[in-house]
Amino acid sequence: MVNVPALSSYLKARVCHDRFISSMVDRFVDMKQIRLLFILVPLFLSLSAIFFASCSDRPPIPEKDFVDIYVQLELFDVQYATQPSVHREKADSLLRAFNAGDSLVNSTLSWYSRSPERWHQFFTEVQKKMNGLKPAFVQKSR
Repeated sequence: MVNVPALSSYLKARVCHDRFISSMVDRFVDMKQIRLLFILVPLFLSLSAIFFASCSDRPPIPEKDFVDIYVQLELFDVQYATQPSVHREKADSLLRAFNAGDSLVNSTLSWYSRSPERWHQFFTEVQKKMNGLKPAFVQKSR
């Protein structure tokens, strides 16, 4: 003989359990879609910014800032030539200070690469800045 009340309560529990599992699976699928959105939206915005920046007549990183970054990186090359880990740490810190990530630096380099005149102007500014950094004993005193 089958115990009908016990079978009935078992079936109700089983249906409840199946509904719970089904809702959890639906939530998990929703979470995967949300995670995907959190990855795709910033990626799309970053690529759009790079694309529009590359189409403009101005560099993504303003020239004055890019000159400062370049000069400081040159100084790091000299100061930390034998300490590559410290050099990388200082360079990363410098780029964070200017809110310039690798993609922004690369798009700025690409912008300058489209014209040799831009590079000439850029390095002229770098040279002026480097000459201004010479120690007092190297500069002529009047």
